[in-house]
Amino acid sequence: SPIEKFVIATFSKVADIIADSKEEAEYKIPFTFSKDEAYNVSAADIRISGNGVLFSGILIITLVVIACCSRNIFKTNKNQFTVLKFELSNSEVSLQITLKGEIMKNLNCLFIFIFCVFAFLGCSTHINVRVNRPAEVDLSFVETIAIIPFAEDPSFWDYVLFGTDEYKISEYFTSRLKTKLSNAEYFKVVTTSKEYGTIPPCDAYISGNIHSLNTNIKQKERIVKDEKTQTEKKIIEFFRVLEFSISYRIIDQSTGNVLKKFEDSYSLTSEYESEKSKVPTACDLAKSELNDVISDLIRKITPYTTSKSISLLKDKSKNSQMEYADSLVKEGNLVLAYNEFMKVYETTNMFEAGYNCACILEAQNKYEEAETFLQDLYNKTGNSKALDLLKDVQYEIKQRDKLIQQNRNRGMN
Repeated sequence: SPIEKFVIATFSKVADIIADSKEEAEYKIPFTFSKDEAYNVSAADIRISGNGVLFSGILIITLVVIACCSRNIFKTNKNQFTVLKFELSNSEVSLQITLKGEIMKNLNCLFIFIFCVFAFLGCSTHINVRVNRPAEVDLSFVETIAIIPFAEDPSFWDYVLFGTDEYKISEYFTSRLKTKLSNAEYFKVVTTSKEYGTIPPCDAYISGNIHSLNTNIKQKERIVKDEKTQTEKKIIEFFRVLEFSISYRIIDQSTGNVLKKFEDSYSLTSEYESEKSKVPTACDLAKSELNDVISDLIRKITPYTTSKSISLLKDKSKNSQMEYADSLVKEGNLVLAYNEFMKVYETTNMFEAGYNCACILEAQNKYEEAETFLQDLYNKTGNSKALDLLKDVQYEIKQRDKLIQQNRNRGMN
């Protein structure tokens, strides 16, 4: 339903999930965000939580503020509300409010503003495309890669660390990273020795550790009211706090050079539980952050595909040919749409028509043709929008050439 789609798109983690994808949106607590979300924000077309990582929280606060302000306005301006009537019939509830004076004027202005915002947001046509991106860290020379077990100190491997939180988190991170890296099918993940610190024959390896870990279960007293007896009672709730740091390095086996390094610290708190036994373990609490680190790592060292939205310009002159071309874009017929926009541009020199031609060329991956066209369009008009789109096209050219070079280095087509 539309309401369900709105809730999912607003209160989930930022992601560029498309309709035919097998990925599922993941709900999150408002005003929280992960490193993976922060990375996804840079994508060109975000379909889930595209308004930003904090929008869900901002929306909730806005609705609360509006509700509180409306309540105060009604209390202090009752004379402005001439009729307040509830009607209940046939299981239907209706609320009729008649307003007058300044209240009505202010609400009219508010409704007009909201309508204009939605009208503006919905007026432009978009072309959604999928684009391939090169790896941020060029490991095109790497065919085999090893993951050294993440353990704090080899001297503790069989003694102090075994069964402790540090070991469990390290073990989870290592096994999860191996699985994700193998599923990416970009490298051959070689098996490492059970002996800590032993590096098998490979082109590169990933090593690191979980350190500075501190965790304990705390309790908090809270006063609640029994609805049946209307008496107050004290309850105790339990929760876990966890602090840890994680670091890793990607190292070229032949030269010993560090190709990429990462380190960050985390401070987490679990939800409150009525029983101590229900409090999550340190490893379970850390899994979400560990998964974000792994996803970020995979995306840095392997090429990936993401979505992008190219926005066309709306014709303000209401030209019928422009409207027809726009409808062709919405139908997905880019070839005919390009021909129609080009006819308008050649006969009228309308900037919007030329701009939209360049957008279609970019959507068709005809980057060089789009670049030449936009350079000419900008020289003729001096319109900054043409320059912005030109920069975007040139960025796509660089990304494509970088990916081609990486694939060529690996002997791929």
